[in-house]
Amino acid sequence: MGCCNKKNNKPVDPNVKQSIETTLTAKEWVNQFKSSIFCGTKGFLTFNLAFLSYLEYSLHNNTKLKEGAVFAIKRNTIPFFEMAIIVPFVCLALPSMIGGMNLMHCALICAALMVATCFVVRTFYLREKLLKKMTNNENYTEKQIEQEFKKDIIKFPIFDKNRQHIEYNSPNPGQLMNESPPSLFVRVLLFPLTIFLKALQSCIMISLAAVELFEAVPSFCVDVVFDRNFVSTQSNVKRSGHLLYASVRNLVPVTKLDECVADFIGKPEERCCQ
Repeated sequence: MGCCNKKNNKPVDPNVKQSIETTLTAKEWVNQFKSSIFCGTKGFLTFNLAFLSYLEYSLHNNTKLKEGAVFAIKRNTIPFFEMAIIVPFVCLALPSMIGGMNLMHCALICAALMVATCFVVRTFYLREKLLKKMTNNENYTEKQIEQEFKKDIIKFPIFDKNRQHIEYNSPNPGQLMNESPPSLFVRVLLFPLTIFLKALQSCIMISLAAVELFEAVPSFCVDVVFDRNFVSTQSNVKRSGHLLYASVRNLVPVTKLDECVADFIGKPEERCCQ
């Protein structure tokens, strides 16, 4: 599946400043809609995964990793609030305002609002614009922010085209202690909390794996029409496999299997529209 935000092949005037907003083809519009179906759910889960990572890194005073987690939190702010506002409104407030609504009605309305919101956010690049404002006073250039949106939103595992192998649940336990390691007594006290945070992270990764499998269904439908190589469908299945392995790897930090598992499952396609 091609990137939803890729530029067309028309000649470009070098004197005209290029914008992140580009014209989408019919295939890209369909992909945009397909990606919007689960966008809010994936963004909400990823926001929480990054937040838990931030808490974990804070316990070990790892400033560099905290910065990465904060960036991921900012990047998924819109999907988080989208889910946090729409779902309670539809499931709690709307039934009390409109009588005769059952669970199925609430689910359909909620799904329609989520997809519509995601589609608008993606079409008008609202996530990118908000992130630029939120990182205006930090060491991120506009080009760096746009490059970040060409990478995968899932933090665990990391799907980065610049890495030869997929990196699971970075950092490894040894990396957590590379900045002002606490005393043994403090580390013993923090151990139960760290395990609790990692257990929550693994639960979120399992949920993300399930979402990727669900997304494989509309991906298959799109691939049947536009891409008979089924690249997008395979990518969803591969991501699901990596996330399931990562959920276990997060609790049992044994790195020896990482390379062979990554090679066995295969590397998912890089998607800037996720």
